[in-house]
Amino acid sequence: MPMPAPTPTLNPQTPESPVFQKYTLSGVDFNALGDNQVPISLSEFVSRYQVLNVWVTNASATIVTATAGLFTAAYAQGFAIAPSQILAITNNTADNIGNAQSTELANQRTIVFSDMTLYFNVSTAEGTAAKADVHITIQLL
Repeated sequence: MPMPAPTPTLNPQTPESPVFQKYTLSGVDFNALGDNQVPISLSEFVSRYQVLNVWVTNASATIVTATAGLFTAAYAQGFAIAPSQILAITNNTADNIGNAQSTELANQRTIVFSDMTLYFNVSTAEGTAAKADVHITIQLL
């Protein structure tokens, strides 16, 4: 005799509760090596999330030498959600190709996270003054 199908349970979130959250690091210095902490805030009914994207936007100058990535531990350690990669932001003019970049994510469709802090790490400096905003979007599970 077949087993009955499991009954799905709904998280007791209100309809106003967000399914997606966006975290913004404003003015990340791409000419300075190191970590930028991203504290993740989950409701009491959510324990895991998926990282959907990491965007670098609103650059103060071109960023074509710096490398950066998103990790679950400081100093580019832990799981490399977005492994360190060279950026290619060639202008900072609105409505122009090359004024932003979405990073490549590792195993985006096969892993979820419970880490309460993520680390955006600049591992190679640009060589000249350059700041930009970093946007990280997660989906609550």
